[in-house]
Amino acid sequence: MVSDVRCTDPLTTWADMAGSLSLPELVAMGDSVLGLRDPWSMEALRETVHLRARRRGVLRMREAVGLVRAGSRSAMESATRVLFVRGGLPEPEINAPIYDAAGEWLATGDFVWRRQRVVAEFDGDYHRTDRRQWQRDVARRESVVDAGWTYIQLTARSVTVPAYADRLLARLRRLLL
Repeated sequence: MVSDVRCTDPLTTWADMAGSLSLPELVAMGDSVLGLRDPWSMEALRETVHLRARRRGVLRMREAVGLVRAGSRSAMESATRVLFVRGGLPEPEINAPIYDAAGEWLATGDFVWRRQRVVAEFDGDYHRTDRRQWQRDVARRESVVDAGWTYIQLTARSVTVPAYADRLLARLRRLLL
């Protein structure tokens, strides 16, 4: 009970929403569950799926639990990762540090393909409208590119509009495969 309102725990809520949410939305919710202050585990998510074997949404839960990852910082990052994996790309490291040749930290990349030296950053409108954030982003991008990395800037349109998402996936396939 919270303020006299009956509530369910995050795992139950995640499972209850499986029949209503899209796969990217369910993965984003699962990523969020793993990131809560009182963390739940992947094992707990898998057990929830097992316990709901005959209920609505179980097929989507099974697919989603295989894509849920700790460390995602936003629903758009989660949905973008699902796009990458479903698009046949190697799964990136998420929110991973990038270092220069001397081992100095340069940035933390939303999506990092270390072997290919490719980093993709999801920039919401805040990155465009906040002057200080935009300036930090420009400096970060320059330092990463100067260190020999390919930098891919992502926006909501590049991952949610099918024609743009197809172009993005084709570009990443050329760089990664």
